[in-house]
Amino acid sequence: MLPSSSTLRTLLGRSSVAATKKTALSLLSMARRWACCSGTSSSCSSINGISSFAARGPTCPILLSLPQPQQRYRQSAPQQVHSRAFSSSPTEAAPAKTKKAAVGKGERTLLTHLRKSGAPTSALFEALGEKCKGSKLPRLQDLHALLLSTSTLSPTATKEENKRLILAAVHLFLHKNVEFSEQSAALFLRSMLRVDGLADAVDLLLEKRKRMGMWAQRKTLHIALHKLGGAKDTERLLALFEAMVPVMGIEHTARTYHLVIRGLLNAGEEKKALEVAGKASLALADSTQEMLKKAVEAEAGVQKEAEEQAQGEDGKEGEGENKENK
Repeated sequence: MLPSSSTLRTLLGRSSVAATKKTALSLLSMARRWACCSGTSSSCSSINGISSFAARGPTCPILLSLPQPQQRYRQSAPQQVHSRAFSSSPTEAAPAKTKKAAVGKGERTLLTHLRKSGAPTSALFEALGEKCKGSKLPRLQDLHALLLSTSTLSPTATKEENKRLILAAVHLFLHKNVEFSEQSAALFLRSMLRVDGLADAVDLLLEKRKRMGMWAQRKTLHIALHKLGGAKDTERLLALFEAMVPVMGIEHTARTYHLVIRGLLNAGEEKKALEVAGKASLALADSTQEMLKKAVEAEAGVQKEAEEQAQGEDGKEGEGENKENK
């Protein structure tokens, strides 16, 4: 027979006055088991009585810190029944997870796999020719893979062959009317730099202009200007510089003016360098102004020396004439 609530109160009251913590916990555990087994209103009242008595009397502090059993079961009972069992609406299917394409990474093709496996540029060009037979249109990913397959460590003969293949591939894409992207033009220029074909690359880009795509990467352009200045190719240097704003949509910066002026001065074109500096729409860097100042002083010194030599020769001629007259 189960004990009544008054019996539990009496036991708990006696144990709480002088009993140990162990005895108090045992009584509370027995009360909870009794409430779970009976499930009647009397059991709930017993637990309520015990809890209220524990709160009023000088019981063990651990009893006061424990939650009330009745509130615990009232809170946990509704959570055991899943709401979906009583829902009459059809369950919605979870949306399928779509794999997002990586930004800047194109679709894998045969040529991209060949490049990653270390195939030479000639093998990629042959695969590109097979893909472009008939009315098939090539993909820009294929051209990018071919452009990235070149290397600066290749021997001279291989570089010449790779340069020919790159130009042939670009002409093939132009013949197929494939629209070049900004990345395509930048990769083309970088690949031609690796095979020592900068002059051919600049000629083709300036000839085809917007068909080759606009050069969005200013850093790549600056590399080209630096190389052209070092090679003293002032004609292509100025052509590329003048095409930046109207054709490529890239504004000139102080670094751009510095590279062009240094290339012109390196080639001995002081007058052209001064013209470019005079047309600058922004303040030149201190290093560029110092470079121009030195060039102007050097040119002035050369002119002065030439004038002195000319005056000396004129003086000698005059002295010779005077001697003859005497």
